[in-house]
Amino acid sequence: MERTVAIAAVVAAVALACAGCDRTPAPDRQPARAAPAVEPRPETPRVTLVDLSTSLGAAREAFNARKGEARFLTLLSPT
Repeated sequence: MERTVAIAAVVAAVALACAGCDRTPAPDRQPARAAPAVEPRPETPRVTLVDLSTSLGAAREAFNARKGEARFLTLLSPT
């Protein structure tokens, strides 16, 4: 009788374990999917260096030409 109860308990435990198992693989074990298409970056405009030692007019024009946009002005010392 004890043996029958033990076998019934093992069968019940296995049945409950199988019923609770998820058949889908874990996220790190799922097959790889194709990467989404990457849009090409828009081409950035070419920047030319200007000598500002004589006049700041060129820098002022370039800075004021793009109102409403983020602007960044870098000044480098010649020394």
